[in-house]
Amino acid sequence: GTEIIARQTILSEGCRGSISEEVMKYFNLTQNCDPQIYGIGFKEVWQISADNTNYEPGLVIHGLGYPVPSDVYGGNFIYHAADRQVLIGCVIGL
Repeated sequence: GTEIIARQTILSEGCRGSISEEVMKYFNLTQNCDPQIYGIGFKEVWQISADNTNYEPGLVIHGLGYPVPSDVYGGNFIYHAADRQVLIGCVIGL
């Protein structure tokens, strides 16, 4: 396999990818820690009309908690993307 020599390595292959699983096993990274938790989310993409004065490309809004109850973690987001698109979503812990 490939040998990686670095002071820091970031594994960004997705949730529990095969390389991450090997690294966690090799370095015993799952000892004395909380179990993995999961969440579910949704996202909508809206096309905003040209005359909408509230559209600000690059605007990012994050909300924590609302609209989920206080005993559940989660939150929401609104991203003003390019081409007059607005991405709206929510993530809730399972």
